[in-house]
Amino acid sequence: MNTSARSQYLSYLDSSAGYDTYNQFKKYLYGENDFLVQKIYDDVLAPVLSKGHRGVFRMCDIGGGDGKRMVSLLQKAHTNFPKIRFEVLFVEPSKYAFSQAKKSFLQVAEFAQFQGQNCIFENADLRNGQYDFVLFIHSIFTFSNQTNIAKMCNLKRKSGLVLVVSNSEKTFMSKLNQRMHKPFVEKRYETPTFLEDLVKAKVFYKAKEKPNIFFVAKNDFHVFAETVLTWSSMRRYFDFNIQQKIALHDFVLSLSLLSDESGHWFEETEVFITF
Repeated sequence: MNTSARSQYLSYLDSSAGYDTYNQFKKYLYGENDFLVQKIYDDVLAPVLSKGHRGVFRMCDIGGGDGKRMVSLLQKAHTNFPKIRFEVLFVEPSKYAFSQAKKSFLQVAEFAQFQGQNCIFENADLRNGQYDFVLFIHSIFTFSNQTNIAKMCNLKRKSGLVLVVSNSEKTFMSKLNQRMHKPFVEKRYETPTFLEDLVKAKVFYKAKEKPNIFFVAKNDFHVFAETVLTWSSMRRYFDFNIQQKIALHDFVLSLSLLSDESGHWFEETEVFITF
């Protein structure tokens, strides 16, 4: 087995099966309207755009997947700030997701210029920098170490903002990942380590938790558990025997906040880190 969680994730995401699972997982945790997109726009991007920006607003999206979230952000921004034009540098390591992103950005071509790089963040050519808004949604886990922090800081212009969105260590996915990633020698680069490295690098940051409660109907729990376990294990779930799978389903259920005859409530809290 691959001993690196980072490498395993990058490999799994570079397939249509991996991305299909990821999209199913997102719908369960964040809903059809995507809780994260709404919170990023309302709490971070809209206030930045409201400062009276003129001309072209330059954005950089690192690990943006299939581009759907960035496209949704751009559509909301254009609706409320129609005079602003946007330039987006989009960096995504998955070949499959990158091909989907290029299609997604056609929806906003009238007011947003797209430039893409199909590679990991460490290999991206970002020498031009000077972005107004830099976005990392669930992408720091693919970092190899803290040396990327200086590169992150150099992306923004003096008045710009970097937003890192990551899982809180206290809630659903973090607890699930802790269980599923035990076999890996090299673990994911997680939020607590990232915050420690920001301090070491003397980067002043703000971190705010954004709680999200989601519901899974009782008759949908089996499919939900299979989806999140497949995603967290990066498909290794299918190699487990029936007793192991039953134990894992019980573990997922134990992470619920509340259960009744209708179903189960879970909490997936995100951390918004800005600097």
